[in-house]
Amino acid sequence: MNLFDEGKRLLNDAEEQARAHPQQAEKVLAEAEKLAEKETGGRFDQQIQAVGAKIGQEIDGQSPPRP
Repeated sequence: MNLFDEGKRLLNDAEEQARAHPQQAEKVLAEAEKLAEKETGGRFDQQIQAVGAKIGQEIDGQSPPRP
């Protein structure tokens, strides 16, 4: 298994865990957004929030899974 395959497997596992435990995943996502905003000094707040919203949709199952 090469590095790309391993990364894809880990990503799929993370997605499954997030969907299985959505409340915990939302909490971790919120903490990650706060940390990213703090570390970037607020320069990328809009981008961070947009990515957070997209991930939140995937956690909630409102977005189709990636191929």
